[in-house]
Amino acid sequence: MVAKLSTTIEKIQNLPNSSNSITLNQFLFYMKNNGSSERHQNNNLILMIEFSNYFGSNTSFCYINNTNNNHFALILISF
Repeated sequence: MVAKLSTTIEKIQNLPNSSNSITLNQFLFYMKNNGSSERHQNNNLILMIEFSNYFGSNTSFCYINNTNNNHFALILISF
């Protein structure tokens, strides 16, 4: 069962990396202002939260390169 958008937004505040938390809040603001549906917002945020959790508290989104990204993509495909 997919979590509600409000539950997903609460999870943003609990991320181990505060920089990623700020980035996701800005991304949410952007999606809301551009008319994205709640489902679209929720799905994107869930993926980005998992992405942030995978890299932990020491890696900000702005420092992730293609090698890291490809490794994460392979993990997602294996599910």
